[in-house]
Amino acid sequence: MYEWSRVTGYLGMFADAEKGFNDVLALIEKAGQKAEDLRPPALLELARLFHDTGEHSKAVPVYKKALAELGRYNIEKDDPIGFTIVLDDYAQSLRSIGDVRRAEDITQRSQSIKDKNKGVAAKFVGRRYKTP
Repeated sequence: MYEWSRVTGYLGMFADAEKGFNDVLALIEKAGQKAEDLRPPALLELARLFHDTGEHSKAVPVYKKALAELGRYNIEKDDPIGFTIVLDDYAQSLRSIGDVRRAEDITQRSQSIKDKNKGVAAKFVGRRYKTP
């Protein structure tokens, strides 16, 4: 269902993709500890869907949840540059809803990570959801 939701979003069926990701998150909730590793990527994809389609007011709270979840997985160490991509998108969504102060904090965090990891490539580079 996760992959179906991603592909559905890439095909431009954004409402179906949103429903799919929310269904995935509900299933993760029901499965308990057995499916916890799927929560961060599902949240990130849902946040990215909202971000890329200009629904920044929906993206911001999902990014916040995703970052809280990612904190448990040491993503900053495992994929620092991939993590900065997430931070930069989050900051852009924050700016879009007028939360400039928090956006600047996130941007500074991202830049600090980039400065410490010069020459390192991102392990994860996600696709973007394109609006028609």
